[in-house]
Amino acid sequence: MPCRGTPPSPRYFHSCCLYGNKMYAYGGYSGSERLADMYAYDFETNHWSEVDCTNGDCPSGRSSLVAQVYENSLYIFGGYNGVHVLNDFYKFRLKPVSVPPPALVQDLQKLINRPELCDVTFLVEGKEIHANRAILAVRSEYFKVMLFSGGMRESIQMTCGGSDMDSDYSPPIELKDVSHPVFLKVLEYLYTDSICDTSLEVGVPLLIASERFMLDRLKALCEDNIRREISVENVIGIFIASHRHNAIGLKDIALEFILKNLNDPTVMVG
Repeated sequence: MPCRGTPPSPRYFHSCCLYGNKMYAYGGYSGSERLADMYAYDFETNHWSEVDCTNGDCPSGRSSLVAQVYENSLYIFGGYNGVHVLNDFYKFRLKPVSVPPPALVQDLQKLINRPELCDVTFLVEGKEIHANRAILAVRSEYFKVMLFSGGMRESIQMTCGGSDMDSDYSPPIELKDVSHPVFLKVLEYLYTDSICDTSLEVGVPLLIASERFMLDRLKALCEDNIRREISVENVIGIFIASHRHNAIGLKDIALEFILKNLNDPTVMVG
């Protein structure tokens, strides 16, 4: 593996533990002495660095020790110093504070289709889907215009009490030419910037919807998912759909697949 920085000196019978994106190596035997130094290897940067473990009570040089990470600290127990078998116990704090992993995407996803947390309702295939105006507007120019610059202005005024109607009432916005599961996928992308578990049956309609709602990244994600499922049975349909909806990358992939399989009668039949 590529290595940068200053790697530890040659040794064996040392400890080795993983924490986050780093590997920590402590102690060991060089062939002539028991070592008492610690090094960290960062898997993201391929960089070795020495860890200062001289603060406070430090273990003496040793080999054949036991080390284990728990929460945000490294614990070292026992070992052999060349004369005695040891039974001392040490703790190194690897981080001043244990920070939980980010959860923003998961939390935002919980907002999708939650009526009690949403302020706009869409009607798709006769079913209501609930969302948040602000999130849709900042993520999509299409929805920004729809919700804040067009026909929705009257609904906003009604919500603010500019009508005799119930102040909590806002009529749903009917969306045509898009299916219920496909629009839920559109919202999944708008809230999380990704899509998952997209079959070919959903991928092509989602590609069409991404063009309608002017979501270039979603369109590219759809193209990438669809290309993985291209076969002699469906390539003609995919080629036609990509041509109609200006999915140039997918169209090129489909055309290349067709040219490679010209002798297959299934492709020609389409």
